[in-house]
Amino acid sequence: MDEVAKYDTDAIEAIEPMRIIKDAVLNNDIPVDKLQALFDLETRVQEREAKKEFTRAIAKFQHECPIVEKGDDAHGKKYARMDRIWRTIRPLIRECGLALTWESCTFNRETKVCILDGTISHISGYSKPIHSEIAIPEKITGQNSAQVDGSAQSYAKRYATSGVLGIYTGQDDDGNGGAGATITKEQAMYVDKLMIDSCMSEAIKNKLFEFAGCDVSINIPPAKYTRFKARCEKELRSYQDSDGAE
Repeated sequence: MDEVAKYDTDAIEAIEPMRIIKDAVLNNDIPVDKLQALFDLETRVQEREAKKEFTRAIAKFQHECPIVEKGDDAHGKKYARMDRIWRTIRPLIRECGLALTWESCTFNRETKVCILDGTISHISGYSKPIHSEIAIPEKITGQNSAQVDGSAQSYAKRYATSGVLGIYTGQDDDGNGGAGATITKEQAMYVDKLMIDSCMSEAIKNKLFEFAGCDVSINIPPAKYTRFKARCEKELRSYQDSDGAE
């Protein structure tokens, strides 16, 4: 791009509704209702840009967040505690300009449900409410009611956090602790069928297997299966849509 073209692009990007509003205020002939319309336009532009920044931040987080290891035990089952999840994601949360806050946690004793409400926010000013309802766990021998409520609240926060940010727990990502593990035979057969049914090109297949770090479906690492499968399903939908159009 030459310097003149670059200058013109920069000039266009620099035009903002607020600048138009300031210029309009200096013109006494501008009716109040039109000034209000300009202010409303500025508000909508700011909200739209803030939402874009929020979406970019979530996309960055999900792209870079590792799978959180299930390194904790409870009643013979492996899981990832909330403090483990938070230690893992906290640096990336800060880098992406995101924040999670919890406003209330209430308990419906009749339905035995824990109700959690919070907000996920971005430094751009955009925010979304978080609402999660989970069953209150049964009291374990030796626990009092406060401990049961505490367990339910921690459980609700863990699942709400994972849900709103798209966090996965399981084996370590990209071979860090999960080396050698592969998807099931059924999963491999499923993506193979998707590739056949979508008439997937060799170029796309090669890119997918390059992403997975293998050359056959049965060797796809579990940590990469979801994205591999999603791309195959997208290709099938695209093929079906084009076929229908013809």
